[in-house]
Order: sequence, then structure tokens, then C-alpha cells
Amino acid sequence: MNPRAAHNLNALRERIASWATRHHLDELRANVRRFLGKAPSTEEEARRAIAFAIVTAPPGGTSFIDRFHAQAGHLPRAERAVFDEWARTRFALFRVVAVTAGEGVEAHDVLSDRTLHIVEREGSKQMEADMWLAAFVYEVDGRWALEGTIAGVPPGPRLAAVQAALGVYATLGVDPAAAGPSVTRQVANAVFEALAAAPPAEPAAGIPDDVFTRLDAAWPDTPLPALGDLTPREALARGRRAELWALSTSPDGDVWPAAEALLSG
Repeated sequence: MNPRAAHNLNALRERIASWATRHHLDELRANVRRFLGKAPSTEEEARRAIAFAIVTAPPGGTSFIDRFHAQAGHLPRAERAVFDEWARTRFALFRVVAVTAGEGVEAHDVLSDRTLHIVEREGSKQMEADMWLAAFVYEVDGRWALEGTIAGVPPGPRLAAVQAALGVYATLGVDPAAAGPSVTRQVANAVFEALAAAPPAEPAAGIPDDVFTRLDAAWPDTPLPALGDLTPREALARGRRAELWALSTSPDGDVWPAAEALLSG
């Protein structure tokens, strides 16, 4: 994936996440709890779990990305093509080997038996060695980046559930590194189902479920990958108002309240 495609992917992810938060909050909250086995402990954990939740679906269900896509027929062809780029992300299980907080992690891909250097500025601040990650990853100019992530899958029944679900690759006789979009989504959905059925994790004494509404209020001052890690407020100061409107507007013309307040001020 080239840098421009990665930028477009991040922008589209932010739009779908905001749309799902506004219109399907209860369902999104429930899905995140199924993935994590608890309420999110930090806002960064919530963001990563939301990114995971919008591309996966329960048995017989439809993912948020597919529902958004169904409404997105009026989008420019180039932006619709981002869905194809998203589909080419890999899904795997990683064990964190080393962390450089604020920069990234060295993580061992247990499926391909190799270690990747993953650029992850924000998430790395909450990660530590020996943590398990179930994540989508993609490569940009020889560097790896995380997409939707469940960080800190606890050893025990929940980790075993993820490992068993990833067995779909072997069942299908597919190399994870060469898996096509349909197989990748099939495996990710199997992980969804496995985590939903697994015993819950220990409750976290951190940020409760209202993290989802707090993410809205924090949006103007949150660094976004789609903006090159600028905050929306910083991007606005640099004259990127049109880009911010596009980022925060859903196909039906609805605008995230925090974005509307910032851009109308």
C-alpha cells in the first residue's frame, strides 16, 4: 500500500467510526465489549477496538464497513477504491517483543513466524513486552502499521479462542501472508465469534463505557492518522477546513457534533 492509499484508508476509517458511534452506539459498544471481554480501559484501547469492530461481523450479521459502503454510492471513485485497499490488510496474532513508547513495537507474527517492526505512535504508549495483539496490519513503504487491534488479549481462554479461530487459515489451506480479502474477513469474523463466546476478561478499573461519547468530545484535540497525526484543531489552523468537513461527514450528510462545533466556530 502506498502512502497516499494509507492516508485515504485512515481518513475513511475515521469517518466510518464516527458514523457508527453516532448511529449505532449501543451495537458498537456491545461489540467492543465482546472483543475485549470488558469495558475499554483507555481511550486508545477503545479507538483500536472500534477500528476492529467496524470491519468484522457476528454470525449472520453485517459489518459496519459494509453497511457504510451500501450508503456510499455517491462517493468519488477514488474514495470507494479505498475499500479495496482496506480489504487487503492482513489479520494475524502477534506477541509484542519490545516497545519504544511513542514510536512503535517489535512484534512476532505467530502465523508467519517472523518479527515485524510496527510503527504505532499512540498505541505503543499503552503496550508492553509479552502482550498479545489480534490485529489487522498493512505495509507502507516497507514499514508496517496497525489497523483495528485488540491489544492485551489475556493468556488463557480468550487467547486460546483467538488461536483456535485463526486455525481457519490452515483449514482452508491458505497462507496468511497471501490471503485474499474474503479469507481475511472470514478469519476476522471467526475471531469475533470466538471472543464473543469466550469467558469475559477481568473487569478493568479504567474508563467505563461512556468512553464512546467522550471520544466525540475529545475529537478536536485528538491526533488523527488521517491528518498526518495532527489534531483537527491544528489542521483547521493550517487551512484544511474542507478536508475536515469531508472527514467528519457521513454519506447521509450527517456531521459529527464535535466536528460541526469546531468547523462552524
